[in-house]
Amino acid sequence: MNRTLADFQAAQQQQAAINVILLRSVVRLTVTARRFFLISGLRRSINRI
Repeated sequence: MNRTLADFQAAQQQQAAINVILLRSVVRLTVTARRFFLISGLRRSINRI
């Protein structure tokens, strides 16, 4: 299969866009998980008092 430079560059741009979307998703999940565990920990601490 013969791929031109333009095809290669387009594929790279698509992959870069996908990577950004995936990275944002991971960051959002991480932030959400940290908030959840922080709130859970605070609730446990309050319940112990």
